[in-house]
Amino acid sequence: MAANYLQTTDWRGQQKIVDLIIQYYSKAQAYESLAGFYANVAEYCIEDLKDYRKALDEYRKAENALSDLLACGARQYEEQFHATQAKIHTITKFLSIKE
Repeated sequence: MAANYLQTTDWRGQQKIVDLIIQYYSKAQAYESLAGFYANVAEYCIEDLKDYRKALDEYRKAENALSDLLACGARQYEEQFHATQAKIHTITKFLSIKE
């Protein structure tokens, strides 16, 4: 619940708040919320910071959280997992072209 509240604050650019949100979701084993938050951070990195490497790291963290859900048998997250993998692939390809 605290992590949900912190997401309503201006967490962008405030690493301490980001770390707290991640910590709360991780302790609660709220992997769906954690994956969604990582995806939000990734989008922020792309749209506002234009930092595709950081976004790639955040999408990989989201992928790991979704992987944990799938390992628990929550098959309803397969589509979201594959969509996240597709974003990772696209960003990786973009970064390799950019270099």
